Amino acid sequence: RTVRFHFTNGDVMSAAGPAYSLDGKPWQWLGAANTRADGFDFTFAQRCREARFCFSIPYLQADWEAFAARIGYVPNGIPLAPFLAPGADLRSSLAIPPAATVIGLAGSITPRKGVDLFVQAALRLAERYPQAHFIVAGDAPSGSAWFKQETFAKAETLQASGRLHLPGYVADMPAFYRTLDVLTLPS
Repeated sequence: RTVRFHFTNGDVMSAAGPAYSLDGKPWQWLGAANTRADGFDFTFAQRCREARFCFSIPYLQADWEAFAARIGYVPNGIPLAPFLAPGADLRSSLAIPPAATVIGLAGSITPRKGVDLFVQAALRLAERYPQAHFIVAGDAPSGSAWFKQETFAKAETLQASGRLHLPGYVADMPAFYRTLDVLTLPS
């Protein structure tokens, strides 16, 4: 079985042709050898039941230059100097031993930030690495107080051992990041 795709609005195919996927398998390019400027043919293998296609419409160089001329430079909204400068960390204020390995995250304590995943991982890592400490900087918005309570209730033993630190809002984020050996982003 062969299917012929024909586009009537001129050259709409990119150089690599469309991407395709067979029976939900990984995507690959059809390739320039199998495409024409106005379309392509696709022949199904004998046992192939379905194929999915994804098209990329090429742009003329003039179109790209016009688009690029509208792009402005937006500098980083956070001054980096405080984060790059040496300084104090939070280990002493959180009673974390100097030689401890510290793993943490910063963010609101909500389901979409993956704090529950962080706590699950911390519980597993704590068994294996007794020198590890864990920090969650941030707090739950009013609508997520239940999530905070439920999530950290699972880690009461880790909190009681002094290895899970919940400082809440941290004003000195450079010091927070200097405290960490590993920053996690579970969201």
